[in-house]
Amino acid sequence: MIKYSTPESTEVIPYVFEARRIWKTSGAEVIRLVIPPGKSQEMHDNPSDVIFYVLRGTGELMLENESMQLDAESCTEVKTGNKRAWRNNCTSDLILLVIKVLD
Repeated sequence: MIKYSTPESTEVIPYVFEARRIWKTSGAEVIRLVIPPGKSQEMHDNPSDVIFYVLRGTGELMLENESMQLDAESCTEVKTGNKRAWRNNCTSDLILLVIKVLD
């Protein structure tokens, strides 16, 4: 049987921005994160490596010592132990898939 989910049918994660857990297995967690125009996250770390895939919009990924702009269809990885935050500098929502590699 094929399993699937949509953002509307998934678990809402309590967070300052819209965040929904799209999928979770023993080895990975997939979250859909929406950052509104002009908003940004606080710098933070997670206990796992994270792969970010930009679904829509353009955002700035800020690390402790560098930053980069990522457009739709772009992907990057941030290893655990690196503080990071996203900033949405555009006029539309920044929508990310956050793929956490769980150990």
